[in-house]
Amino acid sequence: MKKFFPSSVRRLGHAFIAGTALFALMPTNAQAFQITVDGQPYEITTEDTTWNAIRNDVIGAVPWWGIEDDAVSFAEDAFNQQGETFVEFAYGETKDRFENVTGTLTAFVNDDGDATTGGLADSVGSTYAISAEAVPEIDGSALSQATGILTVLLLALIGRRQWRQSRAAG
Repeated sequence: MKKFFPSSVRRLGHAFIAGTALFALMPTNAQAFQITVDGQPYEITTEDTTWNAIRNDVIGAVPWWGIEDDAVSFAEDAFNQQGETFVEFAYGETKDRFENVTGTLTAFVNDDGDATTGGLADSVGSTYAISAEAVPEIDGSALSQATGILTVLLLALIGRRQWRQSRAAG
């Protein structure tokens, strides 16, 4: 029986699978969950860390940055939809009189379900929401069109294979 892929491609595939498995087994303290805020689904990634460690990644990069009410909405939706408590949705920074950053302003929901805003010192460890990626919604008509196209392609490939087999046999 003839193999479908040459040995070099098979070895590359095995290396890819091994690398993917090793990457998946690497320890991380980041976690993710999905929530919907104002009709838009978001994939929220959290990390147990300090504000000092993540500040450059978060400032201006999350949709609630600079808007306390939005940070509260995200915190409340994380609690109401996923049961997430004490996830810090940082929306601003605290500074001393010399404009040195001393901490962050955050919104979170406590175990009682109460939304709270406050400040954390920049070196205090907590669970921070570090990113929010908007999840695109799949349009129903686009999904059916894609399914139709894939079905036609699959049938064409099957027909071509059968044609080749009949030519080789006859």
